[in-house]
Amino acid sequence: MRYRLAIVTEGNKDSAMGVWEIVRLVLKSLEDRKAAGVQVLRPVATGSKSRLIKKLEAHIQLCLRNREAGGILIVFDADDDCAKTVAANIAQKARGLKVPVPVAAVAAVREFESWLIASMDSIEGRQVGGLVVMRSGSRPDPESITDPKEWLSQHFQSTKSNPVARYRPTTHAREMSRYVDVGLATRRSRSFRRLVNAVEQVVRHMGQNYVSP
Repeated sequence: MRYRLAIVTEGNKDSAMGVWEIVRLVLKSLEDRKAAGVQVLRPVATGSKSRLIKKLEAHIQLCLRNREAGGILIVFDADDDCAKTVAANIAQKARGLKVPVPVAAVAAVREFESWLIASMDSIEGRQVGGLVVMRSGSRPDPESITDPKEWLSQHFQSTKSNPVARYRPTTHAREMSRYVDVGLATRRSRSFRRLVNAVEQVVRHMGQNYVSP
């Protein structure tokens, strides 16, 4: 049986594709044979995080009715909050909705871009969106960086066609995500490990009532 995995995430339809690419890579890395039969649906992009939270029930119903999802992954930035706490709050809200399929909530520490930084060894030297990701000897803890987007901007090299070297989620998130090394990011980022665990849980409980964390 082929299950559909829906993703609800903040941002617009372009930046949300970064999450989609990474979830697909995570699925491919799983040893669970059930994962091979899971189709990852295009994300439901909610715009702001506040709208994701406020309209959570509507977003979940959209996944169930229009997309026939067998599992739902909710991914968002923790920003200045504790990633574990905000994910638990979202999960508790989903639990109250009695969703008939597994739902897992995952918050990236600070921002989604911290997951890209966790895999810089596999991304640096690549050309993405007309810019080159510069090689850097420094490997800071990705979850200690207060502004991951700015950190990425500082590690872009401008080109003739694109003289302003700035990271832009709508332009760069998806392309950079394609180069993420799941094993490397898992070792370097606790919240990325949580993403991998959440995908595993949703796959394991496809078609069942289950909420994580």
